[in-house]
Amino acid sequence: MRPEREKDIKNTETGGVRRPSLFRCPVCGEGLLRTESGLVCANGHSFDRARSGYVNLLTGRPPRLEGDTREMVAARSAFLEKGYYAALRRELESISVGTPEGVLLDAGCGEGWFLENIAPARHTAALDLSKFAASAAAKRLGARERENVEVAVASVYDMPLASGGVSLILSVFAPWCGAEFRRLLGKGGVLAVAVPGAEHLAELKRIIYDRPPHPEPKEHRHEGFELAEEKRVTYRIELESAEDALELFRMTPHSRSGEAHPERIASSDVRTVTADFDLAVYRRV
Repeated sequence: MRPEREKDIKNTETGGVRRPSLFRCPVCGEGLLRTESGLVCANGHSFDRARSGYVNLLTGRPPRLEGDTREMVAARSAFLEKGYYAALRRELESISVGTPEGVLLDAGCGEGWFLENIAPARHTAALDLSKFAASAAAKRLGARERENVEVAVASVYDMPLASGGVSLILSVFAPWCGAEFRRLLGKGGVLAVAVPGAEHLAELKRIIYDRPPHPEPKEHRHEGFELAEEKRVTYRIELESAEDALELFRMTPHSRSGEAHPERIASSDVRTVTADFDLAVYRRV
């Protein structure tokens, strides 16, 4: 163990660290303590905090999915900053107001844009598989400056938090991880899931694909949860420029498809696309 880590552990006995972390050690499962330089557990496992404010807690087996690239995160940040998805963000903010006080977890937080107005009001843990997304989220949410906000690189299939310690989980365009959601949510906890609807970006998909893919039907019955609310949020987006259409393509999983033809966007002059989100709110039973 490095000398500075030994000092950090000794400081825990005298209150030298700021407070316990919301995260658990991904190696041994013990609680983590926040130090000036990162996180450390009683068994000496330590995790450095990056300059932007996040910690990397991804260990063990390779993740099941691939995290967003630097280019995808930059494109999404540029696109979201123009407010094109503001209607969905307002819905998520409204849900958070009506939930019990306690820890908020964003499971697949991206660059943190949907959390920006929620995180300052409650203890928040934000996770993403992409270090580029986690870095952007940490900067946006002020993870280095705020005592109540923590951001980490981790897999949503194995989230390093204590069982039953979360009151609200946000899952926005992220994989369904039922076992982990059930483990983490306390009794009466709320899970808000937002996924693309059937018509989401239909105009763009008709341009970039020879055969546009059809979304799979959504399943709303899940073990351990009862569906409290279901809502469709749909509207037309008027893009300001062709560059916005390209940013929209670059930020989505379509940019990874070998069947997509992004070069068609420039010549299509597409300016209007459909935003279509399925929003489901569950309660832990």
